[in-house]
Amino acid sequence: MSSEENLRSPLERGTGTEEQVETGEFNADPTETGEIGHLIESMESMPPLAQGDIVRGTVVNVTDAEVIVDLGLKSEGAIAREEVLADDGSLKVSVGDPIDVWVEHFDEQEGTVSVSYRKAARRRAWEDIEKAFQEQTALRGRAVERVKGGLVVDIGVRAFLPGSQADLRPHFSVDTLLGQEISCRIIKLNRKRNNVVVSRRVVLEEEQSQRQKTLLEQLTEGAVLEGRVKNMTPYGVFIDLGGIDGLLHITDLSWGRVAHPSEVVRAGQQLKVKVLKFDRERERVSLGLKQLLPDPWEGAASKFHVGDRATGRVVGIVDYGAFVELEPGVEGLIHISEMSWSKRLKHPSKILNPGDQVEVAVLDVNPSQRRI
Repeated sequence: MSSEENLRSPLERGTGTEEQVETGEFNADPTETGEIGHLIESMESMPPLAQGDIVRGTVVNVTDAEVIVDLGLKSEGAIAREEVLADDGSLKVSVGDPIDVWVEHFDEQEGTVSVSYRKAARRRAWEDIEKAFQEQTALRGRAVERVKGGLVVDIGVRAFLPGSQADLRPHFSVDTLLGQEISCRIIKLNRKRNNVVVSRRVVLEEEQSQRQKTLLEQLTEGAVLEGRVKNMTPYGVFIDLGGIDGLLHITDLSWGRVAHPSEVVRAGQQLKVKVLKFDRERERVSLGLKQLLPDPWEGAASKFHVGDRATGRVVGIVDYGAFVELEPGVEGLIHISEMSWSKRLKHPSKILNPGDQVEVAVLDVNPSQRRI
């Protein structure tokens, strides 16, 4: 039926007599009657709103002061604009977006509804928090404030993160988490007092345990893994492989001579290392770095020949001679008897010192024994 026909009376449309129109007993259009009946039925079945209900509506208009929400009723609800502002001042919603609101007051006679987005969000947040606490699942939150003993974390409500629960390390600075989004687990909850205590450490421990499990499945001799330099000692470097620490001995850092690990690596550096040995019972891992590089001795026979002259750097002095590095990883020995034709030396240090650049003659090459 056209809109023009809708404006005509039943008598004009020929659907009733004059008498029937006066008494209201005319033969209405069946389609029209069905639509009206369906509308009345849907309105009668619509549950009344009560204070404290959370209703889903649709944003239909945004003004300088309010956000208007269609709640599917004869009237609309209005939210104060400041309730839906993000931290940067931008609106969290736009026209057409679905939105949950809390019913503050509903006057059925007047047809007016007072709603709040903030209270609905808080109610939903508490429901999520209680569910996460019961099921012991992690929540995401943002560290927003430094307080005595820890941090305030926004997880929909303000929760307290004690300093002792912030990290795996005992002397971790909680200030480094300010402004960051973190995963945490609720370890204490009292809704009546709005008291929520969370732990980041518990989540980190679980993640570390999972990484260890995965790593143990991958750890085999010869495997190449990536790790982080955790700390250094005079005899080597401890590498964090992701839950398990491995030792990279100083002799396996480089094919060349290394006096201290800091000459080759630095704290916090990411490295690819090779698993040389793994004791599964003790969870002890020996690692190598130089094993991922070509062995310089493999090409020594083609580079150095008997009778050649070469230059190198003195890297070590012993009672019987001096060691000279001809190239990284390849060292030759100058025996004390080969240092002078005329002088009878008591010690090589009378002629050479570590760091000296010297010219030498190659007397013998034996790559299989790694000697020149």
